[in-house]
Amino acid sequence: MKDLELVDVDTDVWLRAPSPWHLQPDGPTDEEWAALLTDAVWTGVEPAPEAADRERTRRLLLAAGSRETPDPASGWAWKYLHLPAPDDEPVPALIAFLPPDGPRDEVLRSLVRANDPTCVEPPMVEEVETPIGQALRALAYHVTADANGDESLLATLSYAWRAEDPDGDPSASLDVRLWTGYTPDRVIAMADDVERLARSLRWVDVPGETAG
Repeated sequence: MKDLELVDVDTDVWLRAPSPWHLQPDGPTDEEWAALLTDAVWTGVEPAPEAADRERTRRLLLAAGSRETPDPASGWAWKYLHLPAPDDEPVPALIAFLPPDGPRDEVLRSLVRANDPTCVEPPMVEEVETPIGQALRALAYHVTADANGDESLLATLSYAWRAEDPDGDPSASLDVRLWTGYTPDRVIAMADDVERLARSLRWVDVPGETAG
């Protein structure tokens, strides 16, 4: 029996955040996790950070890594934070696993928002080869408004797969979505790291399980 896992993730730029409580009921609270990760990312950095720098990192990690953000009802299961340097702002990349539902091309285009009418221009959509098969990748731009009504441009980089079970069990197949969104300049700057994260998704053997 096989399952999907992320293998050899580049931990120099990605931090694993907690999954939603219903998927990971044990482990530290968000506050405890943020404090632990703050210590980890600043360890060995010279000159040593000021207390204000550490507190800024802790607050940003707490906000970006929250189990409640985005709403778990959106279906995300894994979250990784892009943090190449301790004083950068962490940007989440989320992964959702969904039961296949409908024609592959139609579903994957929906998952990457290829036909989203709210985009400011048609998204750039292409097929890319990955270790678990062909994925659809899209870069889309949207206008968002904050609580004060001030508008800004947001970029979303998405990947979607219909991952077929390599042992041939159709019931084990999944639709998979990986996405991240932030300011356009940051998303473009992290695109290669997101690509490598997407290519880290592999089918692996489940310990103690055998096919058939």
